[in-house]
Amino acid sequence: MQFPTLRRKPFVLSLAVVVAALHVLIGPDYHGPARPFVSGYLMDLVLPFFLVPLLGADERLARLPHSPGVRALLTFLVGVVTEVAQAAGLPLFGRTFDPMDLLMYAIGAIAAMAVEGLLLTPPGPATADDAPAR
Repeated sequence: MQFPTLRRKPFVLSLAVVVAALHVLIGPDYHGPARPFVSGYLMDLVLPFFLVPLLGADERLARLPHSPGVRALLTFLVGVVTEVAQAAGLPLFGRTFDPMDLLMYAIGAIAAMAVEGLLLTPPGPATADDAPAR
């Protein structure tokens, strides 16, 4: 099955808007449906899903290999460092160690790799279409 190809930068910008909206909507006072999942794990899925394509959005932003697998691994490792710091009592992006967070980071990063491989144009040098307006 052939999937449509999406332009990378508009996709990443759309994800940024969704992540920001989720932060506002599911803040610490969230009491809606699926509260334990939404309050505890949703952002652990969404952030890696956003970071993997963000790291490949423009080679001028980061000199990382353009492989989605490498970017997903780096994103997951940031989550691992965060959870290890929390387990050691250091409040890095939170205060509570939860091994399920590691699973959520992995699922988010793997899902991002899949979506990127199926739907996004390959990362590469900036084109004239991507240049900022003057």
